[in-house]
Amino acid sequence: MTRHRAITALVGILCTATLQTAGCAATQQVQVVSALEARNVTEALAAYERMREAEGADSALLARIAALILESEALADNHPTQDASFSQLTAAGTAAHPTLQRLADDDAHPRQKAHALSILASHGDAAARAELRALLDSDDSDIRAYALASVNVVDDAPTLAAALAHTSGAVRLAAANVSAQGPLVPELVLALTDASRNDPLPSVRAACVRALSRGGSEAVEALRERLSDPSEAVRMAAVGALAVADRVRAREILTSLLAMGPNSASIEAARVLAMPIEGDDRGVVDARAFLLRGLRAAEPALRTQSAVALAGLPSDASMNDTLLSAMENDADASVKLLLAATMLTHVGAEQRARAVLHSLFAPMSMNAVQAAAALAKEHDREAMHVLAVALRESNAAYRRVSARAVARDAMLPDLVRRALADEDAMVRIVTAGAILSAESAR
Repeated sequence: MTRHRAITALVGILCTATLQTAGCAATQQVQVVSALEARNVTEALAAYERMREAEGADSALLARIAALILESEALADNHPTQDASFSQLTAAGTAAHPTLQRLADDDAHPRQKAHALSILASHGDAAARAELRALLDSDDSDIRAYALASVNVVDDAPTLAAALAHTSGAVRLAAANVSAQGPLVPELVLALTDASRNDPLPSVRAACVRALSRGGSEAVEALRERLSDPSEAVRMAAVGALAVADRVRAREILTSLLAMGPNSASIEAARVLAMPIEGDDRGVVDARAFLLRGLRAAEPALRTQSAVALAGLPSDASMNDTLLSAMENDADASVKLLLAATMLTHVGAEQRARAVLHSLFAPMSMNAVQAAAALAKEHDREAMHVLAVALRESNAAYRRVSARAVARDAMLPDLVRRALADEDAMVRIVTAGAILSAESAR
């Protein structure tokens, strides 16, 4: 055989092998798509593994499998997994839209349909909003609650006021949340004020308080009253709502809380007061001093709240030094973790924050996993190792946090694909949501 004929034969062999490989990969890809169209999650995952072995990872196909998992779990006869799936779809961005649209078209599952329509309506989908309005009189309280996403705060104030007195807590909560989205008319202010005082559910009272912040100075007295609510969540909401309603009067009212010593409401009040109002820094020094005292509170939760509040203020060298010292010396690992994760974004503090996060990697614990997750965006080698180990731990909570960090924060969704078949439904759901979020971010 001449040299020319030998080269020609070799090229022919290589081309044939290449076509066979491409054909095999194409066949595997078709099998993934076929399984997706058949709504068969198990086969889609198996076909993806075969395709990946032949051709490599495909983030778009993996995201489609993740979306199918969330759709399947949303349709399952289990309220916690339904809610978790919709929560992930809500947060997943544009990649979740086709799935939400399918659920919104599913007449066989009316509650899930209404839930999907409410999410689409909140994203500005006029058709979804119109379809929801037809469900406002539904006998199903969950559907009625979702349908409230279709109303206009001003034009439909009577509808919202009536919903605030409904027998279903879900309807009342939805009405309060929708009321917070626009200016308040007198009828709605009265209904919200009454519900903020008398509703049996703290979550509804807190939502009403947040909505009343839209009432401006006229709502101040009603909000001041809720500073003594028996629920801490309501008291905290009242502090923030006062600052939104009337910042000047809020300063006068909230200053008195600082005399109570550190508690969740007084620390939140100090956080509000520590921010100057258009150059007026009266009370700022005292509020910051109060937050600094909060770093020495006996309860770790109060120390953490104080630290996070301080870290959110305009940065200065003295404040950074204080926070870094607290970060390195606090006896509670959860306080160190939250401070380090916060200080990681402060210029000049990054190296010391990373060192503290690294110090939390062992022994394996939720603090260790969360510390590693804080460094996932940087693809920190030791952090990624901790996350990889956590993915194999028996503790499902570790697996959830790790899968989320690797897929969404590190933007390496293919590395957690096997968690889509985890025995724990919440691990599957969180992993699917993270993969879908990563696809939206590309």
